[in-house]
Amino acid sequence: MGYYIRPAVIKDVVKIRRLISFYAAKNLMLPRDQNYLHKLLANYSVAIANGQFVGTCGFRLWQPDWLEIVSLAVKPEFQHRGIGTALIQSVINKGVSLGFSYFFTLTLVPELFEKFGFKKIGFKKIAFKAQADCRHCPKNDAGPGRGSCNEIPLELKVCA
Repeated sequence: MGYYIRPAVIKDVVKIRRLISFYAAKNLMLPRDQNYLHKLLANYSVAIANGQFVGTCGFRLWQPDWLEIVSLAVKPEFQHRGIGTALIQSVINKGVSLGFSYFFTLTLVPELFEKFGFKKIGFKKIAFKAQADCRHCPKNDAGPGRGSCNEIPLELKVCA
């Protein structure tokens, strides 16, 4: 099975939202609304296999030089074929081309990111993220990394 990664375009927004919503309903990732996806569309990539949309991954930029990898999702029937790995690599490549050297993510699958050299960190290291987003998260009933929060924060330093 061949696949390729390309930048997301406007016609992908509904498919991206549908896939993210599928996993959000299972409490495996946070939901993203249409407005959020439209605003950050240029930050998303999609995976195409056999002419169909099968996955997505995006990023958010944080001051001064951090890039967050967000919304990694691959349709269940296309998992374990390297698509998630390719999506992560595409985001890292884009980030490096933009001049970023610090990457982080919050994930339930740290092993996937550890293949790239990501290391586990505490939420204090990304306090800017916790202050901006975690306080609004439905999983944050006791603070980032506590209560029902099951996300694992990881970081990667890329030498430019």
